[in-house]
Amino acid sequence: MKKLFIAMAVVVSFLGMVNAQAAQTTRTGATEKLPEVRAKEMVSKINTAVSLTGNQFGTVNNLYIEFFKKQDALRAQKTTLGAQVFEEKMDALKSERDAQLSKLLTAEQNKKFEVAKAEQKAEKETRAKTTTK
Repeated sequence: MKKLFIAMAVVVSFLGMVNAQAAQTTRTGATEKLPEVRAKEMVSKINTAVSLTGNQFGTVNNLYIEFFKKQDALRAQKTTLGAQVFEEKMDALKSERDAQLSKLLTAEQNKKFEVAKAEQKAEKETRAKTTTK
């Protein structure tokens, strides 16, 4: 009986260590999503908000794949650029993406997209306020 109890304690502590290491790996960002996966998720959200046509879906998906690739490359240079230069380049990259996206969408779709972005921003700010309290 003692041996069984000791064996169970060893197994439980071993599983605890393995679980702790797995949690640490996900926190460090080692399992970052590929640009293609992130683009597909983003385009799905946009499609839900503005109902993209078949041609638009593919074009917007390609736009976001390129954006996320450039974003990842910029993040890789973050330590060498400095905080202010990094932020400026990131803002320029986002502005370029938004300009291209607005050209791809119709006027009605652009209005819906702006409303959806505003709602998402408000929701994010609300979540930030509730987590800081």
